[in-house]
Amino acid sequence: MNASKLLLLSGLIFCFTFIPTVSFGETLKEKGLRIITAMEQRDDGWVGLTSDVAMVFGEQKEATYKFHIRLFEKPKDGYKGVIIYDYPSDMKGVISMVHLHRNATSDMWIFLPKQKRVKRFSSQKKNSSFLGSPFTSEDLNRGEIERYTYRWVKDETYEGLPCSVVDRFPVEDNSGYKKERFWIDQMEHRNLKIEYYNMEDVHIKTQRFKDYKKYLDYFWREGKRTMVDETTKKSTTFLFTNWKLKVKLNESDFVPARLRKLR
Repeated sequence: MNASKLLLLSGLIFCFTFIPTVSFGETLKEKGLRIITAMEQRDDGWVGLTSDVAMVFGEQKEATYKFHIRLFEKPKDGYKGVIIYDYPSDMKGVISMVHLHRNATSDMWIFLPKQKRVKRFSSQKKNSSFLGSPFTSEDLNRGEIERYTYRWVKDETYEGLPCSVVDRFPVEDNSGYKKERFWIDQMEHRNLKIEYYNMEDVHIKTQRFKDYKKYLDYFWREGKRTMVDETTKKSTTFLFTNWKLKVKLNESDFVPARLRKLR
């Protein structure tokens, strides 16, 4: 066999061994989905959750709003959550509630004690500002995996930790974003930073998660999250205290008729 035939044969062997690796290899979309799924699954199983929250604007020393949250996990259908306001006095007793479904439009209600009534509001308004801050309800509600597509961008070090950078693209038309870019801690699957891009693909906001602590020797929760408007440079920070997980909550409390009685 002459040299040219040997070269051709070796090339064919290379092709037969290399092509299956490419065709069966993980795509950028599949890798992004795998990373996000691992992050979500790492945090499953908290059942019931409560925390006290102080909302601080900019460099203020004192909180402008104070409230506490209760979340009820529904493994096959997202979660249910309420926010009960404690401060300032004109907000005391106001309660908002969301049912975030995996495969259906979210349901949202608010109880206004002065009007003594519960009002349902449209999930189409999830892009409006939350209490005058850069946050929106879309930013605050955990996005269920089924509502997005994903794409791995790169791996890089962020704040001394190896991270996977993944883009998330909303499937629903009423999102305020073209995409969100996540920095996910590869060791503990914690969300460390999110950049938000508008429909023109311009970076408009950045959210950072700080002061993580481990609870029940398993669940990680942040002590602080800050959103910065990249245009105005105005910021708002949520300070979390008294995290409690695996709390026994009654699902029957997470219905509109019960909002009047929650405290």
